[in-house]
Amino acid sequence: MKTNKQIVLTVTLGILVSFIFTGNLLSLIVANESQRGFGNPPGALGAPGAPGVAGIKSNSTIENYVLRGASYFMNGYADTLLFLNIVELAKLEGPQYDRLAKIISDAAVDMENAYATYAALEQEAGQTPYDPNVIRQLEMFGYKGFMEKNNLDSVIFKKVEGYLGKGDIRGVYHYLYTAVESILPVQYRVKAAVEEGKFPAVADLWMLNQTYSETLLFGQYVAQIFYEIK
Repeated sequence: MKTNKQIVLTVTLGILVSFIFTGNLLSLIVANESQRGFGNPPGALGAPGAPGVAGIKSNSTIENYVLRGASYFMNGYADTLLFLNIVELAKLEGPQYDRLAKIISDAAVDMENAYATYAALEQEAGQTPYDPNVIRQLEMFGYKGFMEKNNLDSVIFKKVEGYLGKGDIRGVYHYLYTAVESILPVQYRVKAAVEEGKFPAVADLWMLNQTYSETLLFGQYVAQIFYEIK
């Protein structure tokens, strides 16, 4: 029992540490710097030939959505990992349904916020033109060599290449949006089960973990590429 409590404490502390450093880490993990692929819409402050203060860029709005979406996503994932940790110990310490219901409910709220944020991100990106210089760099980027050099997951990286290799940053945002969209109904099913005092379907738990982890890697690889082409 003492060992099990130590395990729970270690995992919980790890999650808390991730929250402490969230401000510094989130911007490195989920599609960070992708806003650089966008320029100013006609007439925006700082746009060529437009009135206003030079250097004020509309892509700062896109960046805000990227960072907020990442924050909500990571918070939701952290809660889900804590949920899975408690489930893992259920045979030893009991299912703790009340606690599980609260954690998965918090995770669902974060993902609802992520869903709304990525929807707003898609809308903002859809009305902001690309920066042709950045798009050109993405199209000419050495994806295969970069993947091999950094030992990246080939399946997930190929998805990233499929978007960025064509300069389709908006497609990246849509991927994040649909990933969150696919997570929500699974979380709702798990939430409903534990609120009824039932153990959630194991297949749903596996699906949650897989979708979260794949989406996180997808967003990280996007960020890595944008950091590389700086």
